[in-house]
Amino acid sequence: MFKLFTFFLSFIAAAALAQPVITDGTNFPAVGYSTPVSIGASTQGAGSAGANQTWDFSSATMNPWGTYTVIDPATSPLTASFPTATNAAKLEMTA
Repeated sequence: MFKLFTFFLSFIAAAALAQPVITDGTNFPAVGYSTPVSIGASTQGAGSAGANQTWDFSSATMNPWGTYTVIDPATSPLTASFPTATNAAKLEMTA
C-alpha cells in the first residue's frame, strides 16, 4: 500500500512540474500581437450565490496595469530552460 501511495505522490509531483503544450497553433496569437491589460479598481461584490446568475461589469472601474505581448521564444530570457518552446509571451507592468 505504501508503494502505491508513493507512486501516486511522485506522479502528482511530476505532473505539477509539467509544462503546458499548445498543439493547435491557430488558437495562439502571432508574434508581435500586443494588448493592454487592466485590473479592476472597484470593489463591487459578485452578487448573491446560486445558479443562473448574471454578472454585470459594465460599471466596473478599470485601471491600466500593463501590456501582454507575444514574443518569439528565441528572444525570451528563459530560452535555455525551455529550448523546445514554440510560443512565448511577456507581461510588462507599466503602472
